[in-house]
Amino acid sequence: MKKPALREKKSKSKVFKETNWTKSSKTVGQYIFRRLSLDQSDKEISRIRPRHCQSQLIVSSKEIDMYVSDYLNRVDKRKKNQTSKW
Repeated sequence: MKKPALREKKSKSKVFKETNWTKSSKTVGQYIFRRLSLDQSDKEISRIRPRHCQSQLIVSSKEIDMYVSDYLNRVDKRKKNQTSKW
């Protein structure tokens, strides 16, 4: 097995496909928790990336920022859809 620091594609993010579980999130906290749960349980990511020593997380802070951005975009789309119906 290769050393984690030498593995290829360790910093590439997978394209996330929204699931019913993440779509049903009512708060940003729920959404981030669900996205973290999905990414942490992804066997492919865990093979490629090293875990953080203290937190044992595979995901980085940049990815958590992306989760928040994705959630805000989703909320904006939902609001636009609701206003266009009126």
